[in-house]
Amino acid sequence: MVIRICRSGILLILLLGLFILPVMATDTVTVARYASGDSEPEYEESFTIVWMEENLPVMGDGTTHYYLQGPVFDESEDPWNPDEDINCYPNKDMGAVRGTDVAALCDLAGGAHKGDVILIRADDGFRKSFPYANVYTPPARQGRMVLAWEKDGQKAGAGYSDGMRLQFFADTSVNLGGKHIFGNSDMRAALPEEYWHFFQEGLPASTGLSVQSVSRIEIYESSGGQPPEVPSGDNDGGVDVWAPALGTLTVLSAPVDAAVVIDGAVSEYLTNVSIPEMPVGYYGVTVQREGYETPDKEWVWVADGSNATVSFALTGITAPCTVVSHPAGATVAVDGTYSGAADTDPLFLITGNHTLTLTMDGYVLLEIPVHITKDGENRVEGVLVPLCSGIDNPLLTAGPHGTLPGSFLVATAPGYPGFIAGGESIPVILPDISGEEITSYLLFSHGYDTASGLPAEPQPVITSGDVRLIPRHIANSLAPAGTVDQICSLFPSASKALTLGGAGGAEDVFSLLGVVSLCALPGPDTFSYAVYEGCVPAEGDICIVPADTLPENGTKTLNLICTGAGADGPSVSVNGFPLKGEYFAPVPGLVHIRVPLPPGGGAYRVAATDAPPGCIVRVVVATATTEADAVSGGAETENGEERECGADIPVDDNGFFAGIFRFLSSLFSSPSDGECTGEKNIYPPVDVPLSDVTPTPVSAVPAPDLNPTYAAPAGSAEDGRTDSPTGGILVKSVPSGAWISLDGKSTGKKTPSLFAGLKEGTHRISVSSALTGDSQSNTAWVYPGALIPATFDFSSSLPEASVQVESATDEPMIFTVNGNLPEQTTPAVVTITDTDSFVAVHSDDGYQTYPLDYRREGGALSLSLAKPGPCTVSVTSEPAGAEIFVDGKRTGETTPSEISGLSAGRHLIACSLVGYNPDAQVMVVNNLPGTLDAEAGFTLEPYSNGDLLVTSKPAGAKIYLYGHYTGLVTPATIHGLPIGTYEIGLSLDDETTVQGVTVLPETAVTYEFRLGDE
Repeated sequence: MVIRICRSGILLILLLGLFILPVMATDTVTVARYASGDSEPEYEESFTIVWMEENLPVMGDGTTHYYLQGPVFDESEDPWNPDEDINCYPNKDMGAVRGTDVAALCDLAGGAHKGDVILIRADDGFRKSFPYANVYTPPARQGRMVLAWEKDGQKAGAGYSDGMRLQFFADTSVNLGGKHIFGNSDMRAALPEEYWHFFQEGLPASTGLSVQSVSRIEIYESSGGQPPEVPSGDNDGGVDVWAPALGTLTVLSAPVDAAVVIDGAVSEYLTNVSIPEMPVGYYGVTVQREGYETPDKEWVWVADGSNATVSFALTGITAPCTVVSHPAGATVAVDGTYSGAADTDPLFLITGNHTLTLTMDGYVLLEIPVHITKDGENRVEGVLVPLCSGIDNPLLTAGPHGTLPGSFLVATAPGYPGFIAGGESIPVILPDISGEEITSYLLFSHGYDTASGLPAEPQPVITSGDVRLIPRHIANSLAPAGTVDQICSLFPSASKALTLGGAGGAEDVFSLLGVVSLCALPGPDTFSYAVYEGCVPAEGDICIVPADTLPENGTKTLNLICTGAGADGPSVSVNGFPLKGEYFAPVPGLVHIRVPLPPGGGAYRVAATDAPPGCIVRVVVATATTEADAVSGGAETENGEERECGADIPVDDNGFFAGIFRFLSSLFSSPSDGECTGEKNIYPPVDVPLSDVTPTPVSAVPAPDLNPTYAAPAGSAEDGRTDSPTGGILVKSVPSGAWISLDGKSTGKKTPSLFAGLKEGTHRISVSSALTGDSQSNTAWVYPGALIPATFDFSSSLPEASVQVESATDEPMIFTVNGNLPEQTTPAVVTITDTDSFVAVHSDDGYQTYPLDYRREGGALSLSLAKPGPCTVSVTSEPAGAEIFVDGKRTGETTPSEISGLSAGRHLIACSLVGYNPDAQVMVVNNLPGTLDAEAGFTLEPYSNGDLLVTSKPAGAKIYLYGHYTGLVTPATIHGLPIGTYEIGLSLDDETTVQGVTVLPETAVTYEFRLGDE
């Protein structure tokens, strides 16, 4: 049944019920005195308004009005306006104020003296400083500087919304109208130039000296005739500097190392972490970690100077993984923790990246990186390498040799961590490098007969397309523990895409450790090379390079390719002389060692010592490079950049002494990548398609956003909202004219007023009746791209009553009171002051409400899970296209629409449309048969607004509005600001600044700030 409700229809329309909380008046000022050069005060004491009024002379008679002057925007007029007849009277009326002389307050701290500076600080960090003479002996046209704590008979915090405020009790001596105006020309005449205030460049404004919400008066002593060091913020050529209120956000998680997500953006931080210097405000925080469910966002309030902590217990996403080892029965550890044995029941692992370690007595430890997926089969097979027995093996045999133009290159590609059985095949991609291929190698190991347990020689079948490739050379090495290692040398191939299969039976298995290609990269140099290949344990002699194999001149280098060494490798010696080399691990299972060879001729006996167990030398390449430019010594680094090498050495780079110099240098320092060795050590990324059992590369948490900004919600002006990361609140009261405070700071505005450009989340609104002095407070939730109304009713209210809200199930319930976010969680005690309040529970497809029973002695309410209700409400607006909210929740619908799933009872319906004041109704929905259809209609009133684009040099500064962080960083646009003047603050690293800006109707105004040295 559809129930349509008119605002003036038969059914009851109710005002929004609100919490009533007391508001603390801003009635205290702290006076502090700082000795020269000290950062801690030598005197500090706080005084209340009551104390000041009773114990110090009261300035002002409560009837005389005092005025300031704003900027003169008319370019045809003198901006200093000596006649004081523009933008001062009557619109800059500071009221009939009373207060305490600032000099009298300074005297409480021991007084100030000539040369001292007095700083007046607001509670939001804004500050202005003044010289001694202007505080103690001011000229009459300026008048005494007074801390005003009463305006028009109302005290600060109880009607005087921007008190306590610094006022200037100017006389009428220079004002033709007989008004007490401290104007721009008075500021120029009374204050030194460095203390003048400018609204913007070229536009002086004495209003900028009148600090609002004063919280501290600080005296800074001079010393030896030198001016004191005063915290920045007095004046810097027209742009005021202030210190934003900051706190600390601590984010914890179990397990740790989860990426911290703040307001929808992945930050640079990982848990557990305390994030310093967070602007005061609410933040939506969650964490992300691969393999774990992302928890719901937690809203956290970061207070000034305090630490807010939020914790997350992450729930892992697990999947089964079968682990098979050869030989069977290896011990399995996952990420260093014992997890069982291979070839047994599947392990249940958290999805994502892990390292599986297989161990067995007599075999080399095997580490396998794996990626566990939620869907599909997770299967890992590993073949263990027996420890070498130390039995003598022949030396490596000579392979290809010659001279080629260009530079020598060792390129590699990963292998296959599983096993290949007879009848099976896998794809293999040789490194695709532009240049001439010398030869390539397939490095096999773990040749084994799984049926007999005896060693079995790998029987590879290598094809390119339909053509079978014949190996150039094959060498085997029998490991005493029972497997066979093998190197398979290939002729140069035109195709890089190969297929590798096994020719033996299904019980014959072997593994592919890796692929190595030796190439000549194009270039101006020339190199000679000699290749030695085979399978030799890395202990003792490996190979002999005969004399005259390489030319006598040039830079000589030895390259070794080893397997079974993890990330380490053996120590290398030549002719019994130990050499220091570079060690690379281009792909898992392979180690590339590069060492310099002594210059000159003669044979080289190459030997290895201190090798890790199971380490096998597969390939050794000796090279001698002759550089094309022997004068300049220019060489190309590995990243392709040209750099000078040895240009200051007045010898032939290819000469004998130059070779000795390079060789001796290499003995005492390990050259970094890109050092001019005449060779290149490039390991290009090679995309090798492998089967499902192949472990995939480690994937990390999404890259952090170092400058987190809000991801704009989907939507446009056509669906009632803008793609804006900020929103706003329309504050109203009955009766109107109440002073408004936002998030604990006075705004200087009265109801009704709209505040746009607010950060998403909870904001506290306090209003103080200008008629009765009564105060009310409530919280409101700001959605990005939308405006919401908040209404306060001073006309009637009942004494406070408490209601205990509990869950009817074992699980906590989330609810709101009167449709007002933020959400609360059962069990909770709520306070009400009327008989029409209600609790709302929301689900994906329903809106359930429960009435709150008003009882002076207290009551209780039990909540059940929200279910789709039987009622539908039709919502329209003029104009159409307004976004619809139900019980504080976004529906995703715009007017005209029918919203279904509502329970019978009270519900809060609200509408928001770009450029219009929002509106809301609390209505009673009845599920009665035969009820006439009606319409919940809204007539939205437009307001004059514009956009503000804030930029800065450098970019990335946090943007503050109304003294609060907006959640934006420069450059950013704040949409839908009511026309008028605002103070915009920026903060970047240790730099802060604040400046007045003006929003014009139907216009996007751009303001650029310059920070630091910009």
